[in-house]
Amino acid sequence: MTEPHADFETLVRTHYTGVWRFLRLLGCDHAEAEDLTQETFMAALRRPFEARSVVAAGAYLRRVARNLLIDVRRRSKRLDEIKRLHFAATVFEQVAHDGGDDWMDALERCLEVLPIRTREALRMAYGLGFTTGELAERLQLKENGAKTLLQRARAAIRECVEGKLGL
Repeated sequence: MTEPHADFETLVRTHYTGVWRFLRLLGCDHAEAEDLTQETFMAALRRPFEARSVVAAGAYLRRVARNLLIDVRRRSKRLDEIKRLHFAATVFEQVAHDGGDDWMDALERCLEVLPIRTREALRMAYGLGFTTGELAERLQLKENGAKTLLQRARAAIRECVEGKLGL
């Protein structure tokens, strides 16, 4: 490997989070993304590559990660997901080639301006994995009210993030 990734540790430090985020975008749960991210870097360790730039190294690692995920989906006979994976990967490469850091920064800023109740609903639904029914019960809403709250929150976040990124 050549600069900027003179050693494996630097490669991992620079790209680990971006590869993990990419796998989450492709539909992996937390544990699967973690496993496949580690496998991606093990593949890079077994077969060193020439990293001409940080961007090129990130693109290469995401391609390895995507291929590993496709292999997992093929083995588990989840072939219907493979076409969606290719589409999501293409979109990611077009808009978040930096590993998604700009998107994550924008998302964090947008979450800060949401009402506390809305932030808590998002944390329960997406961070803790509550079902809509559990969320409704916790927030003392009807199930349709919880669904509407999440829909409005997603729309507000999407609009805010796109505005901050100039999309």
